[in-house]
Amino acid sequence: MLKRLLTITFAIVAIAGFAQTAHAQYIYMDANGDGVWSTADRMSAIGTPTVVSIWVNTGFNKNG
Repeated sequence: MLKRLLTITFAIVAIAGFAQTAHAQYIYMDANGDGVWSTADRMSAIGTPTVVSIWVNTGFNKNG
């Protein structure tokens, strides 16, 4: 029982040690469908539905 518990604990610590964290994250909404954030991405007027896509970029920050 103790051997199994130690083995599981070691495996969890080893997996957590190999996991990498992102150095930068950038999330934005794209409202005009071009896949890039720009000043053209605007929400519609009140009461008018707007279709947006949510983009998450974990490899770069906002400035690239």
